[in-house]
Amino acid sequence: MGSCRGSAIRFEKWGFFPNHKEPRILYVAPHQKEFRTLDDIVHHVEGACGQMGFPREPRSFHPHVTVGRIKSRLDASLITMIENTTLQPLSFSYSEIAVMRSKLDSAGSHYAHQFTIPLKSQEQQ
Repeated sequence: MGSCRGSAIRFEKWGFFPNHKEPRILYVAPHQKEFRTLDDIVHHVEGACGQMGFPREPRSFHPHVTVGRIKSRLDASLITMIENTTLQPLSFSYSEIAVMRSKLDSAGSHYAHQFTIPLKSQEQQ
């Protein structure tokens, strides 16, 4: 992964996929300043996967952690309440990339670990 380094990331805002009008996923997203570092890692991972024959993801990268899936329609007032709820920043460190395979079926998502890519530590700069 060349120049990619492990670091810390801070998640601090709520969001919905595909949007807040028809939410299917509730997630937390990192602070905007974290996006560049994560974009660099995604660029390297996609390049490495492309060399192995995997197609690039056509959708834009949106860093997030899924909190939950929404199976039924939510009342607009509940969506507004979630969006206006202050999220205490959640920080954690990362030092590797775990490449996973996901399969979605009627029972939900199933994930299988494929391999791990270690990142440089801050001391290895």
